[in-house]
Amino acid sequence: MSKKDIALFSEQVDMIEGGALDRDLGAAIQEVLQAVQATRLMGEITLKLKIKPKGSDQVLLESTITTKPPKLPRVKSILFVTRDFQLIDVDPTQAELEFAQQPDVTKGPTKVVDNTSRSA
Repeated sequence: MSKKDIALFSEQVDMIEGGALDRDLGAAIQEVLQAVQATRLMGEITLKLKIKPKGSDQVLLESTITTKPPKLPRVKSILFVTRDFQLIDVDPTQAELEFAQQPDVTKGPTKVVDNTSRSA
């Protein structure tokens, strides 16, 4: 078979599943491209074609499209485990420091007294 005898895949893929495979591959590329642009990470698309003989001059084609859009890694957390196996975000062995009383800002604005101006 010479190179002239080989039909292009792009010409044949439109016949598979009445064109649905071609459209689904286009949608898969769009999905992965969007995720690649958003994350700046690599994505992947896999097309699997199974070709089975059917009769003397027919074949049955079965396709599978697998997409792996990139995902940003999840944030890691360092937590502590209590004696009763509960997670907490404060080290239970850390001593607590007592601070001076802070004004309660939840009750409204604090009045500021201007004592910088002097009367003459």
